[in-house]
Amino acid sequence: MFQRPRPQSTLLDGECLRMEIDIAFAADQFVPRSALRDVYLEAVANAFDADASRIDISISSDGPAISDSLEITIADNGGGFTDSRFDRFQKLQTPADAYHKGVGRLVYPVYFDRVAVESYYDNHRRSFLFSSSRNGTSDVDVVHDVTPSGWARTTLTFTGFRKERVQKKEHLEPEQLKDTIKEHFLPLLHNKRKAGADFRITITTNVGDSEPDLLPSAATITPDDVPEFSERAIPFPDLGLFQDDHVRMSYYISPTGSRVRVLTALSVDGRTHEYKLIDDGAIPAGYSAIFLFESPVFVGRSDTSRQRLELPESIPEDALKAVLRREIGVVLAEELPEIEERNEETRAYFEDRFPHLTGLFEADTVGLISRNEALDAAQRRFFEEEKAVLGAETVDEQTYEKCLELSSRTLMEYIVYREVTIRKLRTIGATEPEAIIHNLIAPRFETYKGASLVEDVYRFNTWLLDDKFMSFRTTLSDEKLSDVIRAITLDDELIAEGGRPDIVMIFSADPEREEPVEVVVVEVKGRGADDRERSYVEYQLRQRAQKLARYCDNIQQMWYFGIVAMDEEYAGIMRVGGWKPMFTKGGHVLYQELMSERGDGERVPTPTYLLSYDAIIENAAARNQTFLEILKREMKRAQA
Repeated sequence: MFQRPRPQSTLLDGECLRMEIDIAFAADQFVPRSALRDVYLEAVANAFDADASRIDISISSDGPAISDSLEITIADNGGGFTDSRFDRFQKLQTPADAYHKGVGRLVYPVYFDRVAVESYYDNHRRSFLFSSSRNGTSDVDVVHDVTPSGWARTTLTFTGFRKERVQKKEHLEPEQLKDTIKEHFLPLLHNKRKAGADFRITITTNVGDSEPDLLPSAATITPDDVPEFSERAIPFPDLGLFQDDHVRMSYYISPTGSRVRVLTALSVDGRTHEYKLIDDGAIPAGYSAIFLFESPVFVGRSDTSRQRLELPESIPEDALKAVLRREIGVVLAEELPEIEERNEETRAYFEDRFPHLTGLFEADTVGLISRNEALDAAQRRFFEEEKAVLGAETVDEQTYEKCLELSSRTLMEYIVYREVTIRKLRTIGATEPEAIIHNLIAPRFETYKGASLVEDVYRFNTWLLDDKFMSFRTTLSDEKLSDVIRAITLDDELIAEGGRPDIVMIFSADPEREEPVEVVVVEVKGRGADDRERSYVEYQLRQRAQKLARYCDNIQQMWYFGIVAMDEEYAGIMRVGGWKPMFTKGGHVLYQELMSERGDGERVPTPTYLLSYDAIIENAAARNQTFLEILKREMKRAQA
């Protein structure tokens, strides 16, 4: 057991305060996730408990490495280690009040072998050593001057660093320690400033040559370093959770250049308990914001290590967060009106690019809408609703209506995918190879048998030519396709990579069976093709169609498309040659009703089209826009 303080006794070298428990074991139990900064924070907290207004932290080392001779001295002008304070310090017992945990000092021996304490109070001087050793006494002397050093009444000197090295330089650097201490005690410092109390915390570092890039420096915390908060009350009845009390919200929003910093926290026992309510991205670049929430309900509600919040069972945390987020949103809307302007732009972007998720985006956003997070959340809601409908055992009227809504969303999702494909097609430049366009229409050199319409509809974009080809998605096996390509290759033809002409063939069904099939054939001439190459297109189409009809004797109709760079002069020449112009939203579309002949003499209709790049893009876009507008209107009607 601890011995009671003995006046006029002498503290022997090597003796230290005797604790009633194994300190190392207690530290593992109560402060399992500590850091060196916790040594400073605990000492500062104890100094404030003793009504200190001045605290000095001095960090020094004169060894080859910081860990060899690190010494930290923390002095304050508080009330000192009186008998009652010392009695509480020497025993692990029930805390004196809800604000204290009674175990914070256990972090000291985690990092230091020895903590020498010298404290003056009521014409007495008390000195003792605190460590994990179990033997020792406290020495108390009567003195006439309770501040012989000038102002300090209690000094803690930490020596014998127990770790191999200091893990983070920020635990030694004054400016960074200033930020750490200020943020940790922000509620307490805010209340001190509001009450007009003066305080000064000074931090100095001088480690000699122990750390060459850590130069001697100092930092100070005074009331001027504490933001001037605005305040408003949140009545508990509004929360729907409590009866007779309220939450006080203190907030501070300021321009800070390019750096964005958002802190949302609860004031728990005078300390900052970070409580993530919004992200940094919720406010515009160039601003910082702090939101502190204080209430009697939060008193004593952190665990012993002050790492986790432990709310009463009567307070649903989700509901609490929702109300606090709502209040933050109100403040941000008032203080930063540009947020709503940018959110309107984001909502318009969502409606344009993701109309299938209309009504699934979070309605009550706080601050700036995060596009990625909002999309992820809306998509999850979409999947959840889809899962619920598909998993329903019975289909009542409500389920049926929801099924219709989800069907519309799914169809719109596909239409949006088509819109993206069109935008991709618009970006293809004149120097891009023809293969890029071929792969957009259908993946080349790959085998598809049309086994899954849902999957294949996102691989085959024959709707770019005409929506009636959406069901055409069968290609030949690679071996069979090679045979066909060889059979339809023209004499002296320029062969693309892969040793074969660069064409796309998509069938209505498996052409290797005996049933009649139709086929869409697409040939692309790059935008950089000269007049000679463009004039060769018509000949290629006719000859290739004839060869294909003779090779595949179950073809009953062929649709041939030639995509070329077509200006008005070229279109005029082709019209004179018998090609008929067709209505188009842009560019040129020319048509001829040709016939091909199979080996058995049967004639095969071969409607053939020449399309300009602009025509294929603009016509596909017009058709898709019609679907899109219809579905958008229905989605808005369903959400009304």
